[in-house]
Amino acid sequence: MNRLLTLFLTICIFGCCDKRELLDNGLTKSVSNLTEYTIQVKQDSTGNRFLDTLVKTKKAYNNFDKILSRYQYNIFADENIDIDFTYDNENNLIKETVGLSKESKPIIVSYTNENSKLKSSHSESEYDDFYSKQIGNYEYSLFGNLKESTLSHLFIDKETKDTITNTFEVSDFKDELVTKTNFINHLKPERNRTLEYEYDCGTLTEMRTYNHKDSLISTTKYEYELDEYENWITKNSFENRNLTYIQTRIINYK
Repeated sequence: MNRLLTLFLTICIFGCCDKRELLDNGLTKSVSNLTEYTIQVKQDSTGNRFLDTLVKTKKAYNNFDKILSRYQYNIFADENIDIDFTYDNENNLIKETVGLSKESKPIIVSYTNENSKLKSSHSESEYDDFYSKQIGNYEYSLFGNLKESTLSHLFIDKETKDTITNTFEVSDFKDELVTKTNFINHLKPERNRTLEYEYDCGTLTEMRTYNHKDSLISTTKYEYELDEYENWITKNSFENRNLTYIQTRIINYK
């Protein structure tokens, strides 16, 4: 009996954690909106470090902690991406309306749901020179947890009907957290990439990137500063031990 108790305590010490309970907004508490800044850390030829703000993103949420809108300003490209989210009477996502500042017509992404679980997504768009098509599918375990997602992208030249780009993205999940993603480029396999993710009590701590030959090409570790509700307000990314990106968040709680 004492040996069993010792074993149980040992497992808890090294294998148990106080995992945070998250709402549908990915946070521990309801919010009205939040604003994120993505900052790139650079060094000049003399080794002096300077910061370059690349992206500003603002997200708004409804009373059910679902995202209502997402506004992203890409400062480096001087372009906006506006996304509005539409839900049915059961608060299931059914549509995204994506507006691009450099395009006249929005992109519509349609979603289907089954038993209040996201089942598939679909969008088709037409531009001056090409068509694009995107199809997503989601698979779940017997317990209703997300197990795998797939997303295909197809771009076709309008004049020649040739395929410009044909890519496929496959993600594996465990406990609702993505553990591995394969990016497959059918036309240019040398661009294939695999990402593997590590977590500590549900918080992302490390990402490893592999090339098309399964060789490790980078390791990114993450460090966080949390607020009083245990939500991060600063996220530092260290690629191959060098600080490369800083993300900050301003969160407006309800």
